[in-house]
Amino acid sequence: MTSLPGRRRLPDRRLSPGATLDHHGARYRMTVGLYPDGSPGEIFIRGPKVGSDSDALVDDAATMASLLLQLGFAADDLARRLTADGLMRQALELAAEMTRPEAA
Repeated sequence: MTSLPGRRRLPDRRLSPGATLDHHGARYRMTVGLYPDGSPGEIFIRGPKVGSDSDALVDDAATMASLLLQLGFAADDLARRLTADGLMRQALELAAEMTRPEAA
């Protein structure tokens, strides 16, 4: 991948808390890679059926969200711009909640 101007790279070793999301009857596993300051920098999501078309779409959306986080967009701001009941909105809201200072 070509380097994106202004992209903040994550360190090779980082905290990565995980969580489970239930969305429309399906269970997803999410991991959030954190910067040393505790802010989210990447999101990985695995669906209930690894290798399916829906799993690929969720993986692609998480990759796009991760790039936006690394370019400086806040997880809260990204979540507000997504579909109200969408999986990625739920994931970004949880990522923001997991990384708030009072959550630690």
